[in-house]
Amino acid sequence: MNDEPVEKQSVMEDTILAELLSRFPQYLGNRWIQIDESRGYFGDAGNEENGIRTNASVAFAAALLATNPSDFNVDAVAASLLRDRCKAVLRYLADAHVTQQGKCANGGKWGLEWQSAWWATKIALAARLIWRELSPLEREKVAAVVAAEADRQLSRIVPTGLHLDTKAEENAWDAEILAGAIALLPDHPRRTRWLSKLIEFSANVFSSPHDRSSERSLDGQSIRDLVYTCNVHGDYSLENHGSYHFCYVASPLLSKAWCAYALHSAGATVPEALYHNVDNVWALAEKTFLRNRFAYISGQDWARYAYGEYFIIPALVFLGMPPRGLRAAEILLARLQCLAREARGNADGSFFGARFTAGRFGGQYGKYETDCFCCLALAWALRRVGKDAPAPSTLAAIPHFQHVSAEGQFCFQRELETFFSFSWATLEEAVPNVTVIPLKDDSLAEWHAGNGVGTVKLPGLSMTSVGVRAMKADDGGISIEGVYLFRNRRGRYLIEHILSVRYDSKAGTVNIKSIYKSRARLWIAVVTGLNLRVPNDIFNGCTRRFNYESGSLTLETLATQQGQHESRRRKGSFATLFAKLLAFFGNDGTVVKRLSTNWLNIDDALGIIDVNQPEIVVRRFPRRESAWGSLFVEQIEAPIRRTAFFVPPNTTLLDSNIVIHVGTSERSRSIASRQAERPSPSARHQTAANQP
Repeated sequence: MNDEPVEKQSVMEDTILAELLSRFPQYLGNRWIQIDESRGYFGDAGNEENGIRTNASVAFAAALLATNPSDFNVDAVAASLLRDRCKAVLRYLADAHVTQQGKCANGGKWGLEWQSAWWATKIALAARLIWRELSPLEREKVAAVVAAEADRQLSRIVPTGLHLDTKAEENAWDAEILAGAIALLPDHPRRTRWLSKLIEFSANVFSSPHDRSSERSLDGQSIRDLVYTCNVHGDYSLENHGSYHFCYVASPLLSKAWCAYALHSAGATVPEALYHNVDNVWALAEKTFLRNRFAYISGQDWARYAYGEYFIIPALVFLGMPPRGLRAAEILLARLQCLAREARGNADGSFFGARFTAGRFGGQYGKYETDCFCCLALAWALRRVGKDAPAPSTLAAIPHFQHVSAEGQFCFQRELETFFSFSWATLEEAVPNVTVIPLKDDSLAEWHAGNGVGTVKLPGLSMTSVGVRAMKADDGGISIEGVYLFRNRRGRYLIEHILSVRYDSKAGTVNIKSIYKSRARLWIAVVTGLNLRVPNDIFNGCTRRFNYESGSLTLETLATQQGQHESRRRKGSFATLFAKLLAFFGNDGTVVKRLSTNWLNIDDALGIIDVNQPEIVVRRFPRRESAWGSLFVEQIEAPIRRTAFFVPPNTTLLDSNIVIHVGTSERSRSIASRQAERPSPSARHQTAANQP
């Protein structure tokens, strides 16, 4: 972590924010569409999330830069163009709303729907920045859109969602428009009602089981009366997309940052409810920050180093503002530095172009980029209305933290050099996920179903699991044990998984014993041992060195190889299906390196020991393999992926005994040597049986 003094750190943050935002005029020029003299849009012509959210983000970022051009080295000509484009996109968005007569470029309309409050907030706050420059008719249309979106919330019951799909983020973004309406339309006759509903929605964002018995009050109301939902677990973890997912911690915190900015910028009182349970949720999430990025303990389905990783930037500014004063500055600086390192390699002004957005300015790809610009613009603006800069973080001074979430079915422990985590499910897939990460190099982290434990997949079958699971923490680490069954939709048991994981914090090792057995006759089963994903991309210099018993292997994924390692699969019905089949059976054009060794060490930082056999396989993929084609990865297997046909019941499909540790190759060799000296389980049993 960074040891710079608070004042110098704050200047560094502002410098990086200004540098990154100064790229926006160039990025906006990549795909600006001018419809007529008054209206235009960026990238996506759609009337749904990708089109409207993208352009609402464009409006706010353009408004901020146009009104503060000298802060971003924007000259008079560029500032004038930004003003014109901001007005053009505001007209376009306002005209296409369901309250108005126009349409989007694709012929559709938007508004009064699932996420439209989030989009409308950016429109409101962008318009507020250039309000005096808008005509009376333009103001009238924007005001009508904002008031309609705010009024929609007045009659709503605040949603609740605990398992699988928290409603924390939706409640938070619906609160945004109420704060935005108050800021833009302070004299509106329904302002008091908007404020009351803002308090109600805000209090029910991070609502917990403890609120039902709380004796405290918020904004003059009893918490027990004000909070009637439950959107986080008792340990203040939350679930979305089937797991504890950091993006859905960052998203509601981002929305609270929007609320705080709207109210502070208008000189309005910020209600206490905005901060309800924020401290508790952040106290847990903060511990999952590694060195440059947050951990996704139960998996991540959005592009890596994006989404939640930039959502959190303005949220960190919010977390450091009075009255909370939570210490988030060092994390903020680390995230900005990581983002800047990647952005500097993109000649088109984008953040992620060379890695995965690749010149695609519509759809989700354009949304990734414009979301990021908008978040940085909010962070800049929020710092200007906040009283004080955040204080330095104490995260670096916490060498030990241990957490077990019985409700969320995950656990993690951080030490001075190591971050260990485990989850019983990976996103909505009922497959465990073990990660061991050296904190000196968090680029080694990739969350993937079956990490460490291996997988057994049956083609064409959707499986769920039931069983007995336990996670226990003690002074020496964390122990995980479970026996559970995968079954098909009809309830027939197909596969049994027996799992034992022990993280020894004193030894710095994780021992994983994983056994898969068939419980019924299986026609086809694809078995992968260990299944450990290792990123190999720009964040580690595109080079990994694998040391093993008799030598070493260096694998590179350089920019010059882009023709060979294409960034995403080509679409096409038959081609896509064929590619999926090849990938499923392990023949998707991968290059496999078989190493005659029972230990492997990656970059003298992370070691893997296979106790059962002297062969470890390194698998390569011909393209970026992570979600949204966002990271090159290597896959470590022990044993190699294989396909079993006509498997009878009670057949052992995988019996693995793996040790993973943080440390050098010498340490890997030493651990492997000690493991080899131990008698096998059957030998130990025989020895015990021969005792008198």
